[in-house]
Amino acid sequence: MEDFQVADDKIKGFEQAKQELQKILGEFDHDQVGLDTLVGRLKRAKELIEFCTKRIRQIETEAKEIVKTIEPRESSRNEANISKEDAPF
Repeated sequence: MEDFQVADDKIKGFEQAKQELQKILGEFDHDQVGLDTLVGRLKRAKELIEFCTKRIRQIETEAKEIVKTIEPRESSRNEANISKEDAPF
């Protein structure tokens, strides 16, 4: 019987979490999860999903912040180009 301890299994990163979640889902798809380990596997899957969701939100927030720093520069550049094109000389 497999002793599954959710708290002791540290998640190292998004890719590792995704791979482990895919493995668990594969076990469910192929009826490889016994009754004795079912609850533990479900808890671990929940933990992995929560980790991935949180990480995706963090990355999305960081990406939006980066884009905000780029957008003003791009619009200023476009305005400068328009002004030059509109100039008669």
